[in-house]
Amino acid sequence: ENIKRSFDMFDIQNDSESIKKAAKYTELTNEKLNQNIKKYSTGMKSRIAFAPLSLMNKEIYLIDEIMAVGDIKFSKKSYDTIVHKIKERNACAVICTHSIETVLDIATKVVWLDNGKIIQIGKPKSVCAKFEDHIRSLTRKQIQRNSFFNNKSIFFKEILDRKSTRLNSSHRC
Repeated sequence: ENIKRSFDMFDIQNDSESIKKAAKYTELTNEKLNQNIKKYSTGMKSRIAFAPLSLMNKEIYLIDEIMAVGDIKFSKKSYDTIVHKIKERNACAVICTHSIETVLDIATKVVWLDNGKIIQIGKPKSVCAKFEDHIRSLTRKQIQRNSFFNNKSIFFKEILDRKSTRLNSSHRC
């Protein structure tokens, strides 16, 4: 019943076969699937919400935070599903993400926005590299200005200066 509601929420046509496939995709037991949704964890709700989307085949996808679906295992499964749909089916995707790794993995063109203003448009490696430089610059300025960080500035400077350092997923690209 919860899977069917998820189909309805997204206004996706459903039949018994689609519901079975979506239920299997969630990797939840029948007992869990039929529980009152108020008893679901956030991860379980994410699984139920994403499952019908895993069956969709569209030409264009609008995706906000592709990796923000459930636990790590299910998040990876969801990510792989979407990447397959985009790459293998040559679909178009507009992705809003905090993950530079996602951008580098999926995108063929990137638009870096800052407060609604276009900063740069181009190839993922180029735009993300400039974005990372920008974030490092801001972070250094924040460290120098913020007395909370002054005692730890050497530690942060070492982290920021490492050439192989990748920014964590809390920054937008």
